[in-house]
Amino acid sequence: MASLHEGILPLERENALHEKICPWAATFPQYACAHNGIDGMLAAASFFAPAFLEIDGCVFVQMFIWNNPFADADAFAQQLASQFHGDRRAMERWVNAWSVAELFADGAARLDDLPDLPEKILDFARCIAHFWEQRLRAQFPARTFIFEIGEEIEGESGISITFYQKEQ
Repeated sequence: MASLHEGILPLERENALHEKICPWAATFPQYACAHNGIDGMLAAASFFAPAFLEIDGCVFVQMFIWNNPFADADAFAQQLASQFHGDRRAMERWVNAWSVAELFADGAARLDDLPDLPEKILDFARCIAHFWEQRLRAQFPARTFIFEIGEEIEGESGISITFYQKEQ
């Protein structure tokens, strides 16, 4: 007996989105590959399964660390510990906070007329949380991570995401 287990998006939403953006493509992967090529698909894979950097037991999205003026991980950790009075949860929550909405800011003029843009950004944030959580479980199996999706987390703009470790 066959049993369908939905993907990251509910099947009804996936079908509606497929019909709207790529009725010519048999599948979403076909659409994605046709529009992004192998380089774009590898970039997406890296985005959904990013590198994490562990500093003194704290876990950070690596791409968020090296965009910081502190090139030295130890100096960065000391600055964070001072700024957050050693509160590791607060340090992780702040560094790992990211505006999902801003990722699409360049296309905002083109996308603003879409009535369901906030819903799509929220769907995308949920996808990020899902895949990052899987990656964190694989890299740090003994730890539990808490994800938050909301508005303006840690001062980020619009729909944002962050994660931090659950205190043991």
